[in-house]
Amino acid sequence: MICFKCNKQLESAFGDLPDDHLTPRRGLIFEATGNFGSRIYDPTSTAPSLVVWICDDCIVEHKDQVKVRDYAIVQREVIWKDYDPEAAYW
Repeated sequence: MICFKCNKQLESAFGDLPDDHLTPRRGLIFEATGNFGSRIYDPTSTAPSLVVWICDDCIVEHKDQVKVRDYAIVQREVIWKDYDPEAAYW
């Protein structure tokens, strides 16, 4: 595993486990299944994922290039009103 930003060799967080455990110590793994609009990687749903690793130091040093995406869960509101036979309900 090599940092995508600085080319630093990253150690495994789990020691000498098989390659399916390529989780970096002091780093992050990012996986993309494609992106509409990409001209280099937008495969079908059955294609493999594209993976890169980034060390923690690069995330901190380049924090101005990092965004956090959060999701707001909006609860629907139920409003009770008196029935008005003269109103249009369509």
